[in-house]
Amino acid sequence: MRRAPRREMALLVSSESVMEIRAVGRRSFLIALGSSAFFTPIAVRAQPATRIARVGYISNLPRESPLGELWRKAFVDGLRAQGWVENQNLVIERRYAEGRKEAAQAVVEELIRLPVDVIVVSSTLTALAAKQATSTVPIVLTVPRILSRQGSCRAWRGLAVT
Repeated sequence: MRRAPRREMALLVSSESVMEIRAVGRRSFLIALGSSAFFTPIAVRAQPATRIARVGYISNLPRESPLGELWRKAFVDGLRAQGWVENQNLVIERRYAEGRKEAAQAVVEELIRLPVDVIVVSSTLTALAAKQATSTVPIVLTVPRILSRQGSCRAWRGLAVT
């Protein structure tokens, strides 16, 4: 049983030369499409994120402290476990207050000027300096027990502090 030819096929049958050109055009198109997918570099396929997050990390310990290095490594490893890889989709701006109030205030102000998306602090001293300097940049406190022992948790209500 013969099917009725589609309208497109009927037009192609009427002129043999048009049919040959149409077939070559389709074949060339499919070959070009397949080879472009095969030869496209991997770097072009995997486009990087358009925005890189910037984290301000303030340590109250001296730069050379072994304990400070352990905290920094744990912080970076925790971020990596969540998909944030330093120098790929994340920049960590490290600063050290070294237990001095003036230094804590200075590094917080410096980080706010950069600007950073979030400030991570590791002590009450740096947390209070960050709280005084900004109410718009979120502050992440890595040692919250210190504040709760001092009874100052109520002072943080309504602010961007975690």
